[in-house]
Amino acid sequence: MTNIVSGSGALFFQTKKEIVAHVLKNVLANHNRMLGTEWEMFFVDGKGKAITRAAGQKAFTEFNRVFIQQGYGAVYTHEQAVNGRRTITGLDINGLGLITPEMGHQWEFSCSTSSNPGEIRGKNQAFFLAAHEVAKRLNYVPLFQGHVPGYSASTEGSYRSRSVQWRKYYDRRFGIKADFVREGLEATASTQVTIDSGAENFHEFFRALLLIEPAFTLHYANSDRPHIGMHRLPGAYMNPVIDVWNAHDTQEALEVIVDRLMKVEVPFLPDTEHPSLYKAEILSSNRSPTIQDLMQLGRLNEEALNNASGFFLARPAFRKPSLGLIEMRGVDSQPTPDKVAEVAARVASLVYDDTARRRRLADYAHLQTKHIKTLHEAAASPMAERHKALNSEVAGMKIAAFVQDIIARSTPEAPAPRHEQADMPTRQAGVASPG
Repeated sequence: MTNIVSGSGALFFQTKKEIVAHVLKNVLANHNRMLGTEWEMFFVDGKGKAITRAAGQKAFTEFNRVFIQQGYGAVYTHEQAVNGRRTITGLDINGLGLITPEMGHQWEFSCSTSSNPGEIRGKNQAFFLAAHEVAKRLNYVPLFQGHVPGYSASTEGSYRSRSVQWRKYYDRRFGIKADFVREGLEATASTQVTIDSGAENFHEFFRALLLIEPAFTLHYANSDRPHIGMHRLPGAYMNPVIDVWNAHDTQEALEVIVDRLMKVEVPFLPDTEHPSLYKAEILSSNRSPTIQDLMQLGRLNEEALNNASGFFLARPAFRKPSLGLIEMRGVDSQPTPDKVAEVAARVASLVYDDTARRRRLADYAHLQTKHIKTLHEAAASPMAERHKALNSEVAGMKIAAFVQDIIARSTPEAPAPRHEQADMPTRQAGVASPG
């Protein structure tokens, strides 16, 4: 008999076992094999300084105009402050995806759920061209790269409620080290690939990503972001969940992941009095409550669990327990839509292809958790030390050879024919946006 308290659709969890059972049910129900990407970038002025908040609001207006001119329907998302002031916090483009500002006022394009890398390419190409046009109109420079040195010192930060709360958390939690920590999330940009859970093959999907993510991170690196991001936040947020490597089935893998999830600090949650805004959690012993603390306080329901899982920034990460999604987060922001689609195609070829996935896992079955940890540590090395990391060994093999093997065995889809005219693509049929 369950101890979960139900009411008005809310489920309040009282034990970790209940959380595992809830998540397992959702993971096993997800038999889809779709793809999604989140592609982050920067707008900077001629001196390399971050776009201002005021200009950010204008950028949304210009994005809207660009997409309307191309025949797309687009709708703003807003946040309404307690004083009644409404701020644009996103632009949802029908058939393409959602544009939002990130914590440091980077810009993220989350393409709508796609069935293949070709769709990924087309949607990201539309955003890429629009971003260049918006930058031209506002006299900014668009940068698609993993890290911009000095950016965090110039940014006002995003105006989104959750971003404001992140900044407050840095200051309260880390004091004089706040700026050092802040750079890890406010001056970096990534290319993230989201996949479905794999249902009963979840443990294989997650193990495959544990194996290949370091290779992709190293192969596509263009900055110090993998190092900065991994080493400046508490380990419960960032460290890969290495012990899943030993999991033999989906439940065992989820038990390991939930163990880690329970340790993640929750700096803020939706404000019950103002549901569109976020409210900081009270610090105790200089830290925010963990997910386990919320459970013990009788505050961990489905909504809180979904929100709190957003702070789980490991590589790879388990996201949205209500849907059962996995996210590869380690790759730097890539310079072109073709590269974004290439990353997604490689992930699909090595995770969704059952034969290829099982063959790779069998090829590397001799690796122990300590070896997987070494691979992830190499992927998080500074650029200046990356050559040394690639020439180090794991289980008797140079990491450079490991990367080459993974890349060679993941075949990206051939690029689509190019037209000389740098036009926006024609409007595509609407695709449901990820939840």
